[in-house]
Amino acid sequence: MISRPIRIVVCSVAACLSILVLSACGKKKAGSACNADEALCSDKQTILECHDGKLVEMACKGPKGCAEAATGAKRAGRNVTVNYAVSCDFSGNAPGETCTTNDSYVCSADKSAMLRCKDKKIVSTACRGPKKCTESATQVDCDSSVAQVGESCDDGYACSTDAKATLKCSGGKWAVDEPCKKGCKASGNQVGCEG
Repeated sequence: MISRPIRIVVCSVAACLSILVLSACGKKKAGSACNADEALCSDKQTILECHDGKLVEMACKGPKGCAEAATGAKRAGRNVTVNYAVSCDFSGNAPGETCTTNDSYVCSADKSAMLRCKDKKIVSTACRGPKKCTESATQVDCDSSVAQVGESCDDGYACSTDAKATLKCSGGKWAVDEPCKKGCKASGNQVGCEG
């Protein structure tokens, strides 16, 4: 889940009576100019985040969607500045969809995969081990102790889905490392052939 702070300046009552100023206070859209840390929900399923001085749109298809929560306010004369924390649950997004914050991670809605934003695209890593995908407030863990030949990976070893071989992550894909006559077993952080 992406969580970024934002700052929105709310127009004073007198200024918002003017039609010209009122239109300036309206919701921003993708492509609008922005400040470096600016982010907002354009609707319940879409976040706009500032990248290279322009707002970029990303779908938030997870059950929590896009959410804004006020974190405080400051008054300066007739203006009030409200700070918000904005979050985007992209756990329901499909691999290949556009994302905005590289190296952000989340478990898929069904916990069978870990989704990662890489090069502005969602990449999925299967979590076939018994613990599947788990997440806490600070960490996302993918149990990849069981894997399928040809699936994408980052590194390490796993047992094949049929337990007939150990697999090694090579070139970003799982490949057979060693056939197992009596089966493959994963225990803790260790993977190997039995017997």
